[in-house]
Amino acid sequence: MPKFLLNAVLISGLILVATVAILGQPVSQYTPRRTYDQQSTELIKNLKAEFKKEAQLLQDGRLKSDYQKNLKFLLGMIKNEAFIHDFVLQNFVNRIVERILRENDIEHRPKFIFIAKNNSVNAYTVGLNCLVVNIGLLARVRSEDQLAFILAHEMAHNELGHVKESLTELREIKNESQGLLPQDVKNQNFANAVITLQRMAYDFSRFRRENEVEADSLGYLYYKKGGYPGWGALMALALMDSATYPKYPQGYLLLEPFHARDYPLQPQWLKGRPRGYAMQRSHVLLFQVDSLKSHPIIPQRMQFLANMMDLAELSPSVENDPGEIIRSAEFETIEAAYFMKKYDQCLHQALQQRSRYPKQPYLTTMIVKVLIELHQAKNEDTFYLLVQSNTANYGEELTELNHFLYNITPREMLEIAYHYLKNPKNFDGEVQEHHFLLWDLARLTDRKDHRKKLAKYYKIRFPNGKYVEKMH
Repeated sequence: MPKFLLNAVLISGLILVATVAILGQPVSQYTPRRTYDQQSTELIKNLKAEFKKEAQLLQDGRLKSDYQKNLKFLLGMIKNEAFIHDFVLQNFVNRIVERILRENDIEHRPKFIFIAKNNSVNAYTVGLNCLVVNIGLLARVRSEDQLAFILAHEMAHNELGHVKESLTELREIKNESQGLLPQDVKNQNFANAVITLQRMAYDFSRFRRENEVEADSLGYLYYKKGGYPGWGALMALALMDSATYPKYPQGYLLLEPFHARDYPLQPQWLKGRPRGYAMQRSHVLLFQVDSLKSHPIIPQRMQFLANMMDLAELSPSVENDPGEIIRSAEFETIEAAYFMKKYDQCLHQALQQRSRYPKQPYLTTMIVKVLIELHQAKNEDTFYLLVQSNTANYGEELTELNHFLYNITPREMLEIAYHYLKNPKNFDGEVQEHHFLLWDLARLTDRKDHRKKLAKYYKIRFPNGKYVEKMH
């Protein structure tokens, strides 16, 4: 494909990615989705049976041990309620996988497809014929095509045995360097130790890059035979390349919801933090940055795929719009970030959705809950566990929000939450939790008269409400 044509495709794709979808206002309070847990005995039993079957095919005992670790990882995710158990979301993913399988001759067919309660934009395979799709990825896609290519790519990894190869390659690299590092450190020859570490990182990341190209190539063939257009594959890669940027950018309006007439935003809250917090983490200084990338540069991968296409494949799909499913995933991504204890990311997701659904009470609830818990974390010196200090991998908006959260004091955080929830635009009198949260904020900010009024009104409005005892 001529380079100018690919550039036109990329520009068109970026415009598509930047377009904000206008969806209807949710009518009712959003309810977080169920998850698998320790009571999911049938699922646990089937996973163990699949491991036993796969282990019998492995000749290397060390590989069996590695696969055992992957099994423990999956079982741990189930035990910790980190896999979403929702028919609509699961059916959406399963249907795409089944369509690709139906049109392709694939030996190692995925038997388990999990949706992880993780807000990062990612999907991966862990062997054991198992694919994992993060809810953050489902929330990020804009069409079935995009998700189909990413799933086909992961299925190609599984078919090509890349998990097994990666485990073997990593072990060989470690074994090769095992005798070198301790000796260099013992002799205080740190320059040689750094060179050894660089070579280890480069060798493994080069191996991973080769695997990614293979998976792109085979995955695209699966995707194409499944009847999906080439455009969606290119847009899927563009999506992965823009994962650090907000899906629904707010720009200077990001923090506007926290501006109240009685408690306006202060200039010092918006100051950037020292540049050191935006630098790459110190350990990457041991390596050349490019050598650590497990994936080839996205534009190169897009060019590689474009060279496999003809013009007829570049038309966008006219598949049914999965808007409602993606919207559900967007809301669930807020829950996932909260579950993962990534509170700045949780708040960012909630503020993005609030710009689209300003009357959705769930969003107000989550925003206020996060601010209250961050206030407590600041007082207990555990704030850094919920809001990471290094923003090297953050986009501009998320970095601004991160700085804002670090700049404000615990008391200011409570005041911001109080005035935000008290705003009639945000407070929903039909939601009991809004009454309780406002009462709790009045208690925490020593507004005794308001607290008493809130408790009295709540008891009249909800005589058998779930918070009657707490507010008493």
